[in-house]
Amino acid sequence: MILTLRSLADTVHIDITADQFKRLRDPQITHDEICDIAASCGCDAALLKDYAEDLKRVAQEMIEIDSSCDYTDHFS
Repeated sequence: MILTLRSLADTVHIDITADQFKRLRDPQITHDEICDIAASCGCDAALLKDYAEDLKRVAQEMIEIDSSCDYTDHFS
């Protein structure tokens, strides 16, 4: 599969397996695992690290948003 990462300055296409993509999306992925995936895909490890960190940040924001909602008034 092709993972396309886009920034204001550039677009990068990374040939990645489905298992590698799934692993990148796991919040428990380690720096060494990211480096291994980057090496096997022939891309910059810093790029994949930033991608994984963005995913973690978004997931945490969603948790915070969900936990801040008070739905009690909807069940009265």
